[in-house]
Amino acid sequence: MEQARPLQPLGLRARPIATRAISWSCDAELAVATDDTIHVFLPEYPRPGNSPEDAADEDAFQPQFTLALTTSGIIRPDPAINGPLCAFAGVSLPGPDPDEPLVFKGVGSAEATRSGSSLGQSLGVEWSPNGLGQNLRPVLSIATTSGSIVTLGEHIDSRTAVASSLRSRTFKHWKVLWGLGAQLPIPDGESAAGFRNMNERIVSFSWAREIGSGVALLAYMNDEREVVIMGVQFLKRVQEASGSMSEELGWEIFEVDRFDGKGPHDMTDSGDPDFVPSGGGFCLKWSPWFVTREDRTATLAYVARNYVGFRRVTIQGPWLRGRDPTIRVEKSNSVSICTFLSADAFVEWEDAFTRTPKAISDLSTDLIIHHPDPSNRPSEPLYSLIRLSATPTNQDWYQTNLLSQDKLPQWAERVRRATAREVPRVEALGGIDSGSDTDSEFDEPEVDMTMTPDEDRLSKVHPYRFRLWGMAASPGDGCVATLVSKHVTQHADRRPRSRVLFSWPRHDDEAALAAPPVSPKSRSLTTEGTVWEAMYGNVVEIPTSLSKTTDRSLFQETSLRKQFRSVIPKQTCVFCNTSLVTLGNETTCEKGHSFATCTATGLAILAPGISRVCSVCDLRCLNVSELSRIATEHIGPDAAVESLGEVCGGCGGKFLI
Repeated sequence: MEQARPLQPLGLRARPIATRAISWSCDAELAVATDDTIHVFLPEYPRPGNSPEDAADEDAFQPQFTLALTTSGIIRPDPAINGPLCAFAGVSLPGPDPDEPLVFKGVGSAEATRSGSSLGQSLGVEWSPNGLGQNLRPVLSIATTSGSIVTLGEHIDSRTAVASSLRSRTFKHWKVLWGLGAQLPIPDGESAAGFRNMNERIVSFSWAREIGSGVALLAYMNDEREVVIMGVQFLKRVQEASGSMSEELGWEIFEVDRFDGKGPHDMTDSGDPDFVPSGGGFCLKWSPWFVTREDRTATLAYVARNYVGFRRVTIQGPWLRGRDPTIRVEKSNSVSICTFLSADAFVEWEDAFTRTPKAISDLSTDLIIHHPDPSNRPSEPLYSLIRLSATPTNQDWYQTNLLSQDKLPQWAERVRRATAREVPRVEALGGIDSGSDTDSEFDEPEVDMTMTPDEDRLSKVHPYRFRLWGMAASPGDGCVATLVSKHVTQHADRRPRSRVLFSWPRHDDEAALAAPPVSPKSRSLTTEGTVWEAMYGNVVEIPTSLSKTTDRSLFQETSLRKQFRSVIPKQTCVFCNTSLVTLGNETTCEKGHSFATCTATGLAILAPGISRVCSVCDLRCLNVSELSRIATEHIGPDAAVESLGEVCGGCGGKFLI
C-alpha cells in the first residue's frame, strides 16, 4: 500500500450527552454525536500511483479525516422529513396547517414527554449495514431525545449523476433521508390516507447485520417497552414522465412484527426508595446471522428490568430487493436471563455463532468484543472495555483480556500519562486551563512560582481527569477510536471540549508481531474497510487489485472481460475514426486522442456521462446500461451482461456518483 495519512486526534468543540456516542461504519466512516452537533468523518485513501518517496505528494502530510461534516445535532421531528419517503410510495402528505403552531407537542406515555417539547438533541449514532444507501454505502441513523430516529446519507438523482463532475467524495449530496417515531408519517397500505403517524417515543434502536444488497432489518424499543422490527429496502424504480423514462431511487419501510419487551419483573413506582431505572438507550442488539441454504437466523437481545431476553428472527429463503420477504419472529424467547442490571446496561455479541453474548451491568461505558481467530479461538471471548471516569486513583478504567496486549493502546497510554501527572497546587489553580486547544497534555502556560510560599510549591496535585464516552472498533478490528473529554480537578470547566483518540497495532511490539495476521478473506470486509485495515489495522494480505499499479485490473481475467474481449478491436475513435490502442488505464488513437479505459471490461469510454468513478482506485467503469447497449450492438440482441453493476469492476470499491 502507498503511504497512509497520519492518524491524529480529532478535536471537537462539544461533549456528548450520553455514552456510546461514537460509531464506525463498514467503510471506516466515523460518526460522533455531541450535545448539539453531529460529526461525520470520511476516510481518504492514498492516490493510486503515488509512492512514499514522492515529496511533491501533499497527501502524505495531511492528517486523516480532514474530510469532515459538522452539522446541527438538534433535530425537530418535522413531518416533512418523510415527504420523499411517502412520495416514493405514491402517497401525498397533506400540507402544513397555517393555523397550527410549529411546535412539537411531545409523544409517548410519560407525563413530561407526551405533553412537552424536547430539544431533539442527539443521543447516539449507529451506521446501517453495508448496501442500504446510495452506491451501496451505509447510512447513518441518529437517536434523538424527542423520541425519533433520523437517518442521514447521500441521495443523488439520475439527472444529477449524469451532470456531475466529482472526482472525490464530498458532503454535497448528504441529506436527511427519512425518520421513524415521534409522530412522523410513514406509508401504510391499511390506512385510508395511505400513511400513518408513528405515535411512539423511541428510546433505543439497533440495526441487524448485513443481509444483502439494499435490504436490512432495524429493531427499536418504545417507551411502552414494545420491541418493533422494521424492514427497510433501498429501491430503484423506472418511471415514465413527459414521454421519457427515468430512474428514481428511494426507500421502502414496513413493520415486520412487534412484541412485548417489558420482561417478567414489574416496574416499581419512581417515588419508591428502592426504585432503579432500567432500559437505557442501548438495550437492543442483533447477533450475527446464521445462514443455511433455506434461511438465515439471528437473535435479537433486549434488556428489560433485571432481565435479558433473546428472540429469534428467521428470514425464509433469499430476500431479493424489491420483493416482499418471508420473515418469522418467534412468539417466545429462546433464552432469557434474570440478573441485576443497572440503568445503563447493554448487550454485545461476539462475531461468532457458538458463544453467548456479554451483558454489561456495572459502570462500564462501552465494550468491544474482538473478532476471534477462526484457527485458534480462545476459550472465552476477547474483549476491551472502558469505564466512565479515568482518574489518578481509579486504576480499572480500561480493561482487556487480549493475550497480546502487554502495553496499553496508544489512546489509553495518553490518558494514563495525563492522569498520572503531578504539578504544584498553585500551578494547577493558576495556569492549567481545561479549555486549552493544544494537542498535548503538557503544553500549558507557565506560572511564575518565585513569589509562591514553599509549602504551596511542595503541595502537589493531579491536574487532570478524563471522561470516557465511547469506544468503537474499525471494520477489521485493527484500529480503535475512543471519545474522551479532559477535565481539570481544581476548578470548574470553562469550555466544553472532547476529543477522539486512536490506537492501532504496534508493529514494533514482539507480542503484536507474534499475533496471527488478519486476512481480508477471513471476514466479510468491504473494499473500503480492507484499505483502511491495510493502512492502520492488522491486514497484511492485500488483494492484488488494491496494489498501487494503476492498470492492475487490466491483467485480471474476469468473465466480463472475456465477454467484451472481441469488442475491443472493433472500437474506433469518435473524433477521427482511427483504431484504438489500450495503454494501461488510458486508450489512445493513432492521432493522439485519449480516452479513459473501463477497468471492468477494457473497453474505451468514448463519451461523457456513461461511466462512473471509483472512490478507492479513481478508475472508471462503464454503466451497466451502456454495457448492455454495446453488447446488443456488437455481440447480439440476446447478449446478457454479467456485471458487478454497483461496485468497481477492478477493486470492488464504491462509486462516487
